[in-house]
Amino acid sequence: MALITFSASIGFGASPFAGFVKDTSGVALNGVFVSAKREGSTYSVTVYSDDAGRFRFPELASGTYTITAHAGGFQSRNSKVAVKDGQTVPLDFTLGTETNPVELLKQATASEWLASLPGTEKQKYALNKNCGSCHHNLYQLRDYHFTKSDWSKIITVMGRIDVIGELRGRGPHWRDGSEEDMAEYLELVQGPISPLPKIRFFPQAAGKATQAIITEYRIPRENAVPHDVMWDGEGNAWYNDFKTDYLGKLNAKTGEFKEYKMPSVPRGPHPGSSNMFIGEDHNVWMNQRNQDRFIRFDPRTEKVIGLWNHVRFIRVDMQRGVALGTDMQMDLKTGQVLRYKYKSSTSGYESGHAMNSQGMIYKGGIEDGVVRLLNPETGAVINYPTPTPDAGPRRTSLDWEENLWFGEWYGGKIGRLNTKTGKITEYTPAVPFPAFYQAGVDLKNHMGWSFDWRSDRLVRVNPKTGEITEFPMPTLDVEGRWTAVDTTTDPPSVWIPGAGNGLIIRVQAPL
Repeated sequence: MALITFSASIGFGASPFAGFVKDTSGVALNGVFVSAKREGSTYSVTVYSDDAGRFRFPELASGTYTITAHAGGFQSRNSKVAVKDGQTVPLDFTLGTETNPVELLKQATASEWLASLPGTEKQKYALNKNCGSCHHNLYQLRDYHFTKSDWSKIITVMGRIDVIGELRGRGPHWRDGSEEDMAEYLELVQGPISPLPKIRFFPQAAGKATQAIITEYRIPRENAVPHDVMWDGEGNAWYNDFKTDYLGKLNAKTGEFKEYKMPSVPRGPHPGSSNMFIGEDHNVWMNQRNQDRFIRFDPRTEKVIGLWNHVRFIRVDMQRGVALGTDMQMDLKTGQVLRYKYKSSTSGYESGHAMNSQGMIYKGGIEDGVVRLLNPETGAVINYPTPTPDAGPRRTSLDWEENLWFGEWYGGKIGRLNTKTGKITEYTPAVPFPAFYQAGVDLKNHMGWSFDWRSDRLVRVNPKTGEITEFPMPTLDVEGRWTAVDTTTDPPSVWIPGAGNGLIIRVQAPL
């Protein structure tokens, strides 16, 4: 497999495929996904049609490709073409309007489905906030139809089970409605005789949002659930699997995957691998949240060289020889653990915390709508409430000025905390019902990035200008829990793990 190459402006050089997309009346269509999949490869490359309806691919290896054009509300079209190096094949697509309600539902993002349902905004947000985490981003929920009585029983049971199938210690905090309210609304929209909604698709990508190139690498193992992805600077993207004992490596130049079996978990829940990072020693460090253990993996020897139980960390300081966490630190040689004592509550989301250069820790308080600053030395805790109440800040990253970026799971915004002034700025996407899990940063070009689960869009924020650019994904149900930015490419490469669809996704877009 050959490397997909890009110039400074994602120039296209010897493009193998170029063409035009229009509807049946001859009108140019912007924002249409045009994807190329070579026979025998593990990845596909997607570009968008621009505002004039034109598309053009970057350099691709010679071979036989299936080229597919698709967009919400239209019937997809494909063509099988064989190309040789240096050859350009002109391809034009005419897309007819899709009229089959079942097919239209399959094409809709979760946010488009919600926007198309009857009912009030509060009723829709109740589904968005209460059912959108466990039920595969609402895609699973819309496949079932029950009476109000049966929905009520299901909601009662689901309220006592968490996302990994374990019984909760207490009942949930229902948002924007009670169990009774949600059961009544679900009978309206997903009852035994409820008609399929007439899907209202959002506008397709336009302007800057059509300039990205998306490469989707499919993990060959069935039912893969990549949780995090990290770039090692040597041409590899590393990922952990939330539900199985695998650590994986993707060679971005060849599209080749290699996976490593981690020590088996004891009987009980799956590992819940999360909060992975690559240390100063170039080792891969990984927390397994549900098994309450911490793993050190050496990519050179391809072996696990450290495993510690009942600890969890967010970075390692190799000069001091310690692993540092939110609640503890550990001597890597002796395994001795020092646990911190704080003066007030440190509750919040359990992974994706950030530590600044002074050793202060930032943590998203998903249940109470605050960002917490923890001082391990003094035990002091400072709370920064989000401007949007009950916003649910989740996973975090520190930027080039050590300001904190975070995703708002319930607030539907991307947040940025000025750590000097304590002021939080929120950035709102264009489409309704968003949910952001984490926010990452481009340290070189000073951009923030986050993934909107409900609309399956990667969102870029320029904090200097306030400009927000949204890049829709060609494959739905991504469930992106992390964004890792590789600035050695021009434009930078943004990596996303597709927990919902078993993909590792690379997005490149000019600034």
